Amino acid sequence: MASLRRRRIQMLTVEDFKGRREAIERRGRELPASCRGFFYLTEVAAIATEKLTMADNNGVVATAITTSSYQSNFNLRSKRSPTTRPAISMNEEDSVLNAKKKSKTASVKTNIQGNRKEDDKRLKQERRKVVVPNPPPDLPQEFKNRIGEMEGREVTLVIQKRLFETDLKKGEGRLSIPANQIQSHNFLTDEEKESLNKLDERGKLKAIEAKLIGPNADQETPIISFKKWNMKKSNGRGTTSFVLTTKWNNLVKNNPSTLKLGNVIQLWSFRQEGQLCFALVVLIPPVEDHQEQ
Repeated sequence: MASLRRRRIQMLTVEDFKGRREAIERRGRELPASCRGFFYLTEVAAIATEKLTMADNNGVVATAITTSSYQSNFNLRSKRSPTTRPAISMNEEDSVLNAKKKSKTASVKTNIQGNRKEDDKRLKQERRKVVVPNPPPDLPQEFKNRIGEMEGREVTLVIQKRLFETDLKKGEGRLSIPANQIQSHNFLTDEEKESLNKLDERGKLKAIEAKLIGPNADQETPIISFKKWNMKKSNGRGTTSFVLTTKWNNLVKNNPSTLKLGNVIQLWSFRQEGQLCFALVVLIPPVEDHQEQ
């Protein structure tokens, strides 16, 4: 055991922390509150040890703590003597902390990407269980009866498609009807096609107000907006879709068991006294694709 030498204590001063205080405080703030006190204590002890070593080398008695006992308590033993041991610079310690932060961030990103891959895999598996019937089934009888009660004419299938996440998100607020998937564009008159290409007073494409039946034939018939939607892609090209917007979110909210991700729907058009109307049909139960199981 190293013997303690009797020494005169020399207190640490502000000058001893010159050039180090900001770095120590910054690293301390990055630690949990429960660990900061011990961290600051070890920093002060390290500075005191350096001062002791320098004082010993200059023949000045400085403190009652021996270098050997300090190294034993803090597990800092080294083959090199304290006078020749290279000190770790603040930049090197900052580099170590930054490397740990990057490692933690990379780990979090990996977990997020892994969760997204699992979600995508699950959605693909769910979609494989549902196939879009081809040829499309006829309009259900209860819808035919309802359209007959409204004295509807010119019943036409507009589109048959799966419901996607963007069709059901509240923030989107619309049912997408891609133009390249429409069965027949003859459900619109020439006047309606021309009107959908015009701009309103806000500079947006005009909409057509239409009645909508469904997804249950006996539901109240709301008025919904039907409009054109031109979307530009990053490559400069664009795609054209039609959308049902007004009150679409309410329709999704009131029909959670039928208007849900992956279900196949049909949108039919008809005319009531010449005015455009729609009927929304959900094909239930879904058809399982046994070939892919």
